[in-house]
Amino acid sequence: KKLAIVFYTAIISMTVFILPSFAIPKIDLNLSSKKVIKQKNKEELVEAKDVKPGDIILYTLKVSNVGDTDALEVKPVGDIPNKTIYISEKSELKDVTALFSIDKGLTYSDKPKIKVNEKGREVLKDAPIEKYNKIQWILKKLDAKKTIELKYKVKVQ
Repeated sequence: KKLAIVFYTAIISMTVFILPSFAIPKIDLNLSSKKVIKQKNKEELVEAKDVKPGDIILYTLKVSNVGDTDALEVKPVGDIPNKTIYISEKSELKDVTALFSIDKGLTYSDKPKIKVNEKGREVLKDAPIEKYNKIQWILKKLDAKKTIELKYKVKVQ
């Protein structure tokens, strides 16, 4: 009985010392939008108030790990609003993968597929970019106390 009490005391003591040392990543997201105005081969960003068909909107999603430990496999999501089309651009970020959804975030793929009927047969084809309604990034690792900016553009229809 004495051995059991010492053993339980040791476990409780270890738990007290171990638990506070577990650090948890804490991710904050901040989305902003600007209208892109092209002037003399240069892009200027202005408030995205009054937008009309043909306007380009730049979304910036700031992903911050405000926790005390690195975050792995962070998957922030950005909306591609109705009546807009995603504008494909090459990302300059390393270790970041962009995936797209055509079903409001139920599934993601680098090239979403749709079923189409061809000559009486149902086949899978790449979905047109007009069908994209969400973008998800996969960040392999976001260091503690670091922020990364994810950007994407859409064109208003």
